[in-house]
Amino acid sequence: MRKTIIAERGLLSRYVSVSLLVLAVCYSPDALSEAADAKPTPLTNSERAAFFEVDTRGGAVLEIPGFDLQTEHAAWQFQPHCYFYFVEADEHHPAHWAMLAEPPGDDGLGRGLWTETNIELKPNRRHLISALIRSRFDRMQMEINIGLEPLGKMANRLIGRQQPGVPSPTRGPNGWERWETVVTTPPQAELVMGRPRFDIWINAQADKPYDFRIADLKIVELPATPIEPIDEPIKKVTFPGGPGALPMAVEAPAQVNGGYAVATTGVRWVISPKARTITAHQRIDFPRPLATWTIGVPLDGLKVLRADDTVAVMQNEHVALGVQCDGMLAVYPRSDTAVTVESHLAAPFVRYGDGHLLATDGLGGFGTNPYPPPGSGKLADSTPVTPDLDFAGFDRGDLESLSQEPAGWQVRWNLEAGERLFLAAFPPRPFDWEQSFSLVYQLTMPDWTRAEYFGEYSEPADTFLLWLFHARSWGMHFGTRYVPLNPDTIREHVGWAHAQGKRAIFYSSAWFFGSRDPDDYVTAIKEQIDEFGFDGFYSDGLPAIEWLVGYEQMRRLRQDLHDKLIVVHDSVPQSGRHPAALTPWLYTYADATYMAEHVATQAGPGWAWVRYVIGQHRLANAIGTIKGDAWDGPQFNKHMDKFLAGLVWNARRAELSGDGIHEHYLPAKRQLHELWKRHGDDPYYYDRYHVEAARQLSGFRVGPAAMPIFTTLDGGRVELASQTQGATIRYTLDGSVPTPESALYNGPLTLMGDQRLRAVAEAPGLETSPPTPVYGAD
Repeated sequence: MRKTIIAERGLLSRYVSVSLLVLAVCYSPDALSEAADAKPTPLTNSERAAFFEVDTRGGAVLEIPGFDLQTEHAAWQFQPHCYFYFVEADEHHPAHWAMLAEPPGDDGLGRGLWTETNIELKPNRRHLISALIRSRFDRMQMEINIGLEPLGKMANRLIGRQQPGVPSPTRGPNGWERWETVVTTPPQAELVMGRPRFDIWINAQADKPYDFRIADLKIVELPATPIEPIDEPIKKVTFPGGPGALPMAVEAPAQVNGGYAVATTGVRWVISPKARTITAHQRIDFPRPLATWTIGVPLDGLKVLRADDTVAVMQNEHVALGVQCDGMLAVYPRSDTAVTVESHLAAPFVRYGDGHLLATDGLGGFGTNPYPPPGSGKLADSTPVTPDLDFAGFDRGDLESLSQEPAGWQVRWNLEAGERLFLAAFPPRPFDWEQSFSLVYQLTMPDWTRAEYFGEYSEPADTFLLWLFHARSWGMHFGTRYVPLNPDTIREHVGWAHAQGKRAIFYSSAWFFGSRDPDDYVTAIKEQIDEFGFDGFYSDGLPAIEWLVGYEQMRRLRQDLHDKLIVVHDSVPQSGRHPAALTPWLYTYADATYMAEHVATQAGPGWAWVRYVIGQHRLANAIGTIKGDAWDGPQFNKHMDKFLAGLVWNARRAELSGDGIHEHYLPAKRQLHELWKRHGDDPYYYDRYHVEAARQLSGFRVGPAAMPIFTTLDGGRVELASQTQGATIRYTLDGSVPTPESALYNGPLTLMGDQRLRAVAEAPGLETSPPTPVYGAD
């Protein structure tokens, strides 16, 4: 085969260093292609013509200016150490571009390559990617993915993409094959353009030659999928799976004032047909109303179609409602309608964007999440009803600003018939304090020895996470099964963990997985657990655009795996999702979430994102583990400072790594564990004991003063005290929440008759504590 190395060295000098010229001699794909095509046959005219035929499926081809891969002038945008070069046509092959990459080195090689020219894209539309390719490479060592990268008006990257993996080997005439896949652009109004993207991943240990060539690339915008109501709405408000061993359940609906009250572990939903409202009441820690949603369609005549521990479904001719065990209520209207929420909280942490809403005061909260059907072209139709809401102006990347809006603000969603809306209140289940202290996982590698599992450094870990034990384990866009690199090695390492009475889990990724069919991922996870005796798994992300797929995956796996360990690393907004799109009712199915990767901030120990989200306390009530690799507040003098600060907000550093983890962080966590053993029976342990102890251990004076503790003395007198030294206590005797004008506590109180005591603590430099529960007469 005669080739032109980018116009006889012309383009080569533009994109490749002199050092790579030397590497090209020994790493050229031609060495593999000649051996693979032992007896290539001349292509017929019909074969050549068929190569370039694309079934557009009724869609429109989007022209990519300057990217004709049949010419040597195709406009690529390369990155260092990886590029494509042009190869002229001959009797065996069409003109094409062949990939050349530098050997991966100790850290492997990961590169994204793009077209130089962006193309116009529409949000929430399916696109056919059709490419004429020829590939031969070892999937155990390498992965090549082709997808679309969505961009905003300023060419900013938007929601995380799924990059489908190309096949290897291709098996058409002389190895040429037309490969096709369908991807969906995110439902974000700011999406206006994008570009075809090639992701190249080569393992550090790769030692085999490869061959990848591409001769044609077409992007086809497929017709929008219409939104049509279905005849059995119950299918849209119920989901497979359930809570497994997690303490979440739904109680049977009870008729109340012509409507229904449905209680879950964390939320009591009250459906009032006369007012056409649905109100969520928090049940865990701080019982109170959270929000009321007004529905535009009648709620009269609702009938209970299903009621069990996982869901309660009510339906009339206008709407179907599904109350889930995780504190979510799915709304499926059968005609066009509007839904308006009114907040009963003056929630400081509110995020609103892409139609999503998240509101919390750190004690609990609520959310509303639209899910325009993928590929429909529909975007969430949402607008504030209350004018000039401060949080409506927050940038999508703002993880620090707090809202000053008082309770009573409203936001509205307009829905088409058949378009679902998900209402949520949280926390959905109790927090597992014991597991929050005991969960520590250590990453292990295939070359680890038995001594490293049993060594002093690993001793604090109760779980070993097997890393790089499967083919392309940090990606795998290309398939629907996990391929062990060496099954015997995996069994040996799992055995070493179990010999100590510890758990072994393995790395996977629902985000990178090669299928968006929930059954494929669930099956792949269960196969590995059944074959090797894993005690759970770690998922590097969940589906970003089709996050409802992630919800089904998590529910099904939790149900099937029961009490096995599930850790999800799904940093928002690293994933591209708006912070408002974080759905506690999804993450509650995990034992722990691992977040805050690559989120840069100088916010310091009071960072709102850690306080209200990362810790997950009173949000999903999973264990909120934190990466925080770019959390670099000026108050931090050492690496572990930020993780010590995270303890104040009940966030954890669950990964056993980092400077000072043994010397500083683990001892502090052990002290908090001992404190919990002494006082964990107090339902307000965090507010009364943990927050002050963590503040003292970290050295950071942030957060609320410790909630007052009631002690009953002889004679029925009540003594109040706060763990925060120097705190002032204010109280009321009518059960109302104390204000700065309430009476100051000066000594034991004697309650008279129907008096109901309630108190808060105040301290200089700290926030007022949460109010105590009512003490005294009912």
